[in-house]
Amino acid sequence: MVGYEYEQKIASVECYMKETGSSKEDAFAVFQTQVMNAWKDINQECLNSDAIPMAVLIRVVNLTRVINLLYKESDGYSNSTTKLKDFVTSTLIQPVTISN
Repeated sequence: MVGYEYEQKIASVECYMKETGSSKEDAFAVFQTQVMNAWKDINQECLNSDAIPMAVLIRVVNLTRVINLLYKESDGYSNSTTKLKDFVTSTLIQPVTISN
């Protein structure tokens, strides 16, 4: 959704709008609901899964968190001038100081 305006390519938003005759805002609302439901499914699976080891689930959750960070508010991957650059700098480059 965040790359829709930026990339100017045919995206799922445009396909949804053409198929349903809905507006961009309606399409975004539907996709936001799908994202919210996916997070609920992920959390539920982590809480109740016996079939998949927790170590595997944690890796999936961490990958999902990174994707969420990159694309939540803007396309942080394609457009590196976003706040992601500051986040990476503060996380990986600047030293952590601990005060007692």
